[in-house]
Amino acid sequence: MTFSSNLLSSNIALIRALPKPARVGLFLFFAAGFGDGALMPFFALWAQKEAGVSTEYIGLLLGCYAGGELLATPFVGGIADRVGRRPVLLISTAGVGLGFLLLYMTRGVFASALSLIVIGVFESVLHPTAATVVADVVAADKLRAHFALARVMSNAGRMIGPAVGSVLALWSLGLVFFGSAAALLVGAVVVAVALPETWAKGSSAQDDEEGEGMIALTAAF
Repeated sequence: MTFSSNLLSSNIALIRALPKPARVGLFLFFAAGFGDGALMPFFALWAQKEAGVSTEYIGLLLGCYAGGELLATPFVGGIADRVGRRPVLLISTAGVGLGFLLLYMTRGVFASALSLIVIGVFESVLHPTAATVVADVVAADKLRAHFALARVMSNAGRMIGPAVGSVLALWSLGLVFFGSAAALLVGAVVVAVALPETWAKGSSAQDDEEGEGMIALTAAF
């Protein structure tokens, strides 16, 4: 118990010592983890009972989620180095949140697949841009500790999300989608209110990144 208390206290102290942009980035990791954690355990149940999706297509639908990220990352992965971190995080968090609501309103395999691809496209820039915000404001010799903390925040969201989702599912499967969407939309509000721009124009080698992204896409396929 003492070890756990000391570990929790040290992590809280580490978060408090962070610059505000890094704290916002960590919160986005938590919100994204919460959204996925609350929704995914109940996705198959919703697909079968309410969306009219046959069992054999459920795995393919989840593949569409990852596929949207795979297809979009090489093309939009460096966008935060062209227009800034703040607008990218605003659009991506709001896009994922609204995408969860769109997914709930869809019926059938093709509409659900399209919705999941759209969510994946927005998701493709959320995590890397949040991590970049942390890297922008944290000293290089402390990055490992803070990236580890980002992983902890993401896992905390994935742990709390299913617990909250199970409570929401007792009333309605639809509430699970709204709960996941709310977490991301709250993240968008936090970005709008609390995140200053951390990007300095001209500080990135965007052409090299785009070339590497296309090579990575070719290798993946």
